[in-house]
Amino acid sequence: MTYGSYLVGFKSFGKIVSVNFNPKWVTNDKYKTYVGLEIADFCSAFIYNQCRYNHKVKSNEFKTIEKKFDKYPSYLGKGLKYIP
Repeated sequence: MTYGSYLVGFKSFGKIVSVNFNPKWVTNDKYKTYVGLEIADFCSAFIYNQCRYNHKVKSNEFKTIEKKFDKYPSYLGKGLKYIP
């Protein structure tokens, strides 16, 4: 990859005590979900496919999401970080 930042070692994250994840479903109602998490999952699939497979032609879905990146259109190495 030609864009991005340098590798940050694990010692830089020494102050992190724990990482917590929300459950997919609201615990008191099995028909409710966390909408923000669902949208993030949906969008990340298109971003992942574009980065992982280095498509020369961008999908319409990726083009829509891409416009929302910080520093668009010059976001490579700034607004989008790819962590393999």
